[in-house]
Amino acid sequence: MASVYTEISVVTVGRDGTQISTVEEAGVIAGNRFKNDGRTLLLVINDGAGACNITPVLPDTIYGDTVTFVNDDGGGTLSVPTLEHRIFGPFPVERFNHRTGDDAGYVTFTMDDNTGVSLVAFK
Repeated sequence: MASVYTEISVVTVGRDGTQISTVEEAGVIAGNRFKNDGRTLLLVINDGAGACNITPVLPDTIYGDTVTFVNDDGGGTLSVPTLEHRIFGPFPVERFNHRTGDDAGYVTFTMDDNTGVSLVAFK
């Protein structure tokens, strides 16, 4: 079964600078994913009319219960206010990468509102 997440291509940044030509619209169905090597960052461009909240889907379980993401402020989401751009990461492989299935090696996440939201994954 194929992944339900929309894939974001990872742009490799060089010392001479890299033009960001791979800006992708946020996935509307189940969320998004990107290949992660532990050094990958995510740029979220929110040109929408409201804040965008991103929730990483973590691969871990403890005694059968799903482990939820907790950000630096103790919340469960990463927030991008209206008309702002935010960079998130890096995403440690052992914490964020799925280990099995079609999403193995990927970070996956969902958003509460993806209207006007674009994404760039880079390293």
